[in-house]
Amino acid sequence: VYKRQRPYRPPSHAGLSYSDDPQTLRSDLEAFFTGPNGPGLPEFLSDERRPVGLVAPHIDMRSGGNCFAHAYYALAAGQPSDVYVIFGTGHAGVDRVFTATNLDFRTPFGTVETDREFLASVSDELGRDPASEEILHAKEHVIEFQAIFLQYLFSGRHHFTIVPFLCSLSHLTFQDDPAFREARELFEGLCGAIREVCRKSSRSVCFIASADLDHIGPRYGDSFVPHRGTVREALEKDRELMSFVERLDEDGFIREVAKDNDSRRICGFSPITAMLHCMDASEGNLLSLDFAHVDERSSFVSFTAMIFH
Repeated sequence: VYKRQRPYRPPSHAGLSYSDDPQTLRSDLEAFFTGPNGPGLPEFLSDERRPVGLVAPHIDMRSGGNCFAHAYYALAAGQPSDVYVIFGTGHAGVDRVFTATNLDFRTPFGTVETDREFLASVSDELGRDPASEEILHAKEHVIEFQAIFLQYLFSGRHHFTIVPFLCSLSHLTFQDDPAFREARELFEGLCGAIREVCRKSSRSVCFIASADLDHIGPRYGDSFVPHRGTVREALEKDRELMSFVERLDEDGFIREVAKDNDSRRICGFSPITAMLHCMDASEGNLLSLDFAHVDERSSFVSFTAMIFH
């Protein structure tokens, strides 16, 4: 029904996490770049390399705006891609590990075109519809936020399409446990299909992982109230974890999350793992690592910006 009613996905968080007025939204985004700790306004095409991957937060923009800006500043500096495959955490869970949507994304800036041709090719490779749980996209903000930043950078400057995927994986998926065999096969199958479509395509592709990191404190089920030392320790562990991602060590990243049974609740595990599995990169760089308190009991979320070439 959702699909038949309209050919696009209306914005679910306009007027909540960001302004629904395009002019206000543009100046708010600009302030993330130019404000304290911001990277400055994007310097377009100042790097002759083309980024092949990006990690950006998916926390509320008002909490993570600076970190978003660092990610998109680095993206803007390089050569643009034709297609942005966006992996976002499926917070409600995804039965078949991944689900796409064929709908375009409407935002206050206009419409971001979903690449139905790319998805049809993925479907052909897979032998099934990769958008079977499309309804999960209706209320999920993780693709929407990245679409807005891509529009902010490229509208009127460069034509691009997106390929939106929600994903839901656990570090347990990669252990030798028969209970997770199907999930592992679904993961390998979809990533293999995406890689094959990229290989056969004449268009350039960049992957974006819409990913937050730690979720710590009473809000997330911890029995303690975090203090400054808790945050510092968590960020040190994040830096160590992200060093595996910088080195493109997918197995090391998975092992590091599994080591303490994901006690920090790395919410971006799924999109980061999917991106590492799909993209063809030779180096990664950590651009920013930050955190935001999310309630009056000092619960906090950490997040990062990374670029890959």
